[in-house]
Amino acid sequence: MGRPWIPRDLHGESPSSAWHYLPQNGQVYDVDGNYRQDVYFHSVGTYPTIYGMDKGRIAICVPKPDLPTHQEDSLFRIDFQFAGPAVNDPVPVFVEPTARRYNFYEEYTPAGVTGVTGAKRVVYENMYNNIDVHFYSNKWGPKMYVVIRPGGDPNNIRLNWFGHDSLRLDLNGYLDVWFKQQFIKLTQGLAYQQQGNDVIEIPWLANYIIDNGQLQTGFEFGAYDPTLPLILIVRPFNPDPGMLGGGGPQVPEWCTFVAGAHHDQMLDITHDPEGNIYVTGASRSASGLPITPGDFQFMNQGASDVVVGKFNEFYEIEDGAGWMTYIGGVTEDRGVALAYDEVNARVAVTGSTLSGTSPPNLALASNPNSYASMGSPPSAQFIAWLQESDGFLTYFTRTQGSITSDYEGDIAVDDVGNTYMVGHGDFIDPLSEGAANPPGAYVQWNNPGTPFPGQLWPKQGFAMRLDPQANLTWYTGLGGPRNEFVNGCAVDLTNGLLYVVGSTATPNDPNQSFNCSPLASQYEFPLCEYPDGYFQNKLNGTAVVSDPPQTPEDGFIMRFKLGDMGLDWCSYVGGAFQDGIWDVAVDSDGQAYVAGWSDTPQYATNTCSEPLDDGFPKCDASGFFEQVANDRRRFIARFDEDARLTWSTKIGDNTNFNNGGFEPISLAIDREDNVYFHHTSYRIAPTYTAPVPMLAAGGFYINYAHNDAMTTGRSDTYVVKFNSGTVHLYSTYFGGIGSDFARGITAPDDRVYVCGYTYSILNFPTNAPVIPDYQPYLNETPQAIVAQNRADGYIAQLRYDLTIGVEEAAASARSNGLTVYPNPASDAVTVLLPAGFTGSGELRLVDELGRIVEQTTLRQGNSVSIPTDRLATGLYSAVLIQGSQTWHTRMAIMR
Repeated sequence: MGRPWIPRDLHGESPSSAWHYLPQNGQVYDVDGNYRQDVYFHSVGTYPTIYGMDKGRIAICVPKPDLPTHQEDSLFRIDFQFAGPAVNDPVPVFVEPTARRYNFYEEYTPAGVTGVTGAKRVVYENMYNNIDVHFYSNKWGPKMYVVIRPGGDPNNIRLNWFGHDSLRLDLNGYLDVWFKQQFIKLTQGLAYQQQGNDVIEIPWLANYIIDNGQLQTGFEFGAYDPTLPLILIVRPFNPDPGMLGGGGPQVPEWCTFVAGAHHDQMLDITHDPEGNIYVTGASRSASGLPITPGDFQFMNQGASDVVVGKFNEFYEIEDGAGWMTYIGGVTEDRGVALAYDEVNARVAVTGSTLSGTSPPNLALASNPNSYASMGSPPSAQFIAWLQESDGFLTYFTRTQGSITSDYEGDIAVDDVGNTYMVGHGDFIDPLSEGAANPPGAYVQWNNPGTPFPGQLWPKQGFAMRLDPQANLTWYTGLGGPRNEFVNGCAVDLTNGLLYVVGSTATPNDPNQSFNCSPLASQYEFPLCEYPDGYFQNKLNGTAVVSDPPQTPEDGFIMRFKLGDMGLDWCSYVGGAFQDGIWDVAVDSDGQAYVAGWSDTPQYATNTCSEPLDDGFPKCDASGFFEQVANDRRRFIARFDEDARLTWSTKIGDNTNFNNGGFEPISLAIDREDNVYFHHTSYRIAPTYTAPVPMLAAGGFYINYAHNDAMTTGRSDTYVVKFNSGTVHLYSTYFGGIGSDFARGITAPDDRVYVCGYTYSILNFPTNAPVIPDYQPYLNETPQAIVAQNRADGYIAQLRYDLTIGVEEAAASARSNGLTVYPNPASDAVTVLLPAGFTGSGELRLVDELGRIVEQTTLRQGNSVSIPTDRLATGLYSAVLIQGSQTWHTRMAIMR
């Protein structure tokens, strides 16, 4: 027959666990030590384990570790067998073999069974004439594909079951086969065909019948094109999806490791108007990343190099669809932030380099006199420009910054192609940079880094602007004689403003008359009051100007007018304890959202204005508001275009300082002005509290449970979505079993991308969708090693494109199944009742969580119209119940 036809997976769950071919007698033994010549293959790395035998029989084996040692543990088994008068007895074949060889040493094989071959997929060709059966796996268990090739008759397919105690059909149409206080769950599955670039769902029904003590499963399909292969998916076989952690069997639309053989981190992500995605980070891997040969730098030059990459809207990077390159020198380099420059079709990146003068500064080809500073080698912050088309480096220079972590500093681009960069360093001296500052610009000429007597040199902030030709058109210091950490910036195109946020330990004299002026005393923080706007002019709620020991930091927010770079507004944001701001994002109305951390254990007594006491700013906007302010928590706040506080609330778990208290937060805003909050949540048992209630939303990936619920000291990431009215719309945990760390987030049209790095080696939800004629990038192999501080970078896209279903005309005659059309639907569906339905019954619409969202009593008739305008986007089951008889079908709601 040649190579069997391989279906495209509707949900893109590529195989990840090996299937081992066992062709010789003596390679498989049963629990009594007998050779099993009838067993051809078994799965390794799946739960449960699947054994493929002759006669079309499949055994599902579930261990129960109920004894201190494993030699006499219980092992439960349940079998199913392809049956019926038309069944054949094919020998299974391997498809997509792996190069790896496996060795097994068991009680009955003390000498070992060595050199066993493996493959990703096992196929029973011609289980029925022109019908093949495929088995392969993802991390939540094995799954089965039945491929009916042209000429095959799906009515021949029957399954007989053996070894079960009882069975139950749940409201979602899933079959629970119970045995020994646990069950195998078979999803109702999906049937589909590919017609060009369209994936067409086929209505089908699974009938479960008890006959002489045996459970028989049959399938009924609706109309389909017999000239094209018909694919039936049943996935996964899993007694308890939550047993291994990972929050269940759902996967994001796209999630991949971006990692090689060593330590890799993806630290920021952004997008362009065409839907292409850009990512930057750091890598110690000499191989394994999808580096594009021939790009600026295709080899890792030092202990760690910057990586920058582009994926297209179909998640591709190879074959010219995208690119990835290293940038770096002989020691440690990392990219921490990037922005897309639409005017100049390039990507602007910033980060840190410890590599001295390697690589050398690179002037822009069209401007030999480009700004070029050697900063403070060997430690400096850099700025780089790469061509959008191929990732080739066109400009590189160092600055005076010397950021020391993987989340400090930021970069932004305005609508005329100017690039803004912020950060901090040890000795910021604007005089040495020779900037062509515009008249009226805020420029802190004096060096504010002079420490108080007896103090070490502090970190000092800075901000700068390069024009499209890499000329330095503005440079200023930011801060005073104590530490300033400048973490984020954003451009407000609506009002022509640049926002800068971070944290400061420098106090201010509220009686100082130099507000908004760079001429303030070097012992002051440069505050600037905006008329009727939020203005907090006391560090930690006090008026101390001297040098108190261990002064806690406050967050700060400041903004500059893009026209002349004059300081427009600057205020502390915080309470009496440690506070700081990580990120800022601006919506289309010019409202600025900031996110940070706060140790201040209570809210202020007044609302929506600067605190009158030592509490944290409070502003309940009638949407989401966290009443509890104690412990170290995160916060989100919003200021309008007139600098007024319009929302401020604590958010997040009660993580303490020693367990990720300073993990950064990233913000993103989509085209509808929804704001997304991306952070890391450590689980510290037994006092752990969830950051927010996990909340499902139509079309979004959802994981309700922390992946490390049975451990402590590990982290998951989480994403929260609020609308412009501050209403909580969606939230989910994200990660695997092991610590996961959140970094960047971006929200182009109808998609939400996150990136970060992970030490998880189990249940990390890798996945790639099947997109006809495209090849989404997917790396499913974890290589993290906690003991060696080796992490894997990752990228994930959390929204689903509902590509299943077409508008189907009603059948001319009623079938014995339940038919819903149009499918997908928006405001209403018509349910065509089965021919066998008489009298009355109850019709239920059930969501993916098994909840009844609509129900109605039906009388005998041909069809009924059901409104669906109140249902969220997503997949549903339609269930018609009459006495002991049940009909099911699946449908999609799309808008």
